[in-house]
Amino acid sequence: MELSSQSDIKRIFRVTGTPENFLTALRYKVWGFNNKLDWEKQEPGDIIFFHSQGKSVFKSHPMSCIVGFGVVGNNFFTDNTPLWIDEKIDDKSYPFKFSFSEIYLFSDIPINDDWDSTTLKKKDITLKIIEKLIENGIPLADLQRFPHMGSYSSIKNADTISQLLKANREYSFYFGENEENIITKSTSLTEFADENESLRYATSLSVFDDIKRKVIRGGSSSKKMNFDLLSRAEQAHFDIVSYLRLFFRNKGYKVFNNNHVDIFAHDSKTSVLIEAKSVENKNFKSQSRKGIIQLYEYSYFEIAKYKTKNNLKFNNDFKVLATSKKPDDSEYIKFINSLGIQTTAVINSQIISYGHSIDLHNL
Repeated sequence: MELSSQSDIKRIFRVTGTPENFLTALRYKVWGFNNKLDWEKQEPGDIIFFHSQGKSVFKSHPMSCIVGFGVVGNNFFTDNTPLWIDEKIDDKSYPFKFSFSEIYLFSDIPINDDWDSTTLKKKDITLKIIEKLIENGIPLADLQRFPHMGSYSSIKNADTISQLLKANREYSFYFGENEENIITKSTSLTEFADENESLRYATSLSVFDDIKRKVIRGGSSSKKMNFDLLSRAEQAHFDIVSYLRLFFRNKGYKVFNNNHVDIFAHDSKTSVLIEAKSVENKNFKSQSRKGIIQLYEYSYFEIAKYKTKNNLKFNNDFKVLATSKKPDDSEYIKFINSLGIQTTAVINSQIISYGHSIDLHNL
């Protein structure tokens, strides 16, 4: 699957800022707006291209160019503490913040203490890092119909999006915040109508083939962050979710999801809430713990809200932990089942229930 084929599904934006502010965004995996309305427009899974403008306190007339992009994560918050250098020396303020789940730059920037983009204390070395940041940038002059007005806007022109996604650039990959620990913003439950929509709110791009092809494996930061391992885990999660969404749709269920809930499916009598986890035997417990909490939290808040809003009551409400493998830890499986959670695996497009669980085929 290519990200470029999802450009009408994933929302794409650009922000304009100084190159030093994008270095700060890279170090802290965060971006900020001075406008609350702009901040409220963003949703987890959005893609934001970084337009480094032609001015800087470190370098005279840097090239105006696109230096990379980030994926909007789940953590939205307000904070008036000055972070970016223009908040400290130019009386700017960007209190409406969100985290990035992933950042992809066209240059390999080391994350270390040698440079400091938030002050002028290490000006010479920071200048060199800025030059490295923009050296592989896509000049704005090369992009047709790229939006110029203001510091933030959506990018809707198909040709512009195609140029950005298909540009001949390699990516240095950077992990963002730990998404499972800092969820603060929920999108509405949306009925799943098309397989292509399954990645609308996904906060990782590592399942897309055109992203995988461009990530630099040899870069120092890329090695440490092990993009390939992330990609395999995300692919396994995607395979589970895609298969089960189609499975329930074919059974006549309505199927919903948002940026938290992998699957909520129901007909007139039965509802099924599913949390998918990519597991190996060594991480089965840790992944299951997260899944248990997520199932009960989503059931208590988002699913209960949906039922109340739509005046729905079901004869049976099932919670299901769906894993990419059938684990060996029978005692922990018993523990999960004792909480009223069903356990099943999706392996090679086959549903395999384990423990004392219902067979999803019988629903």
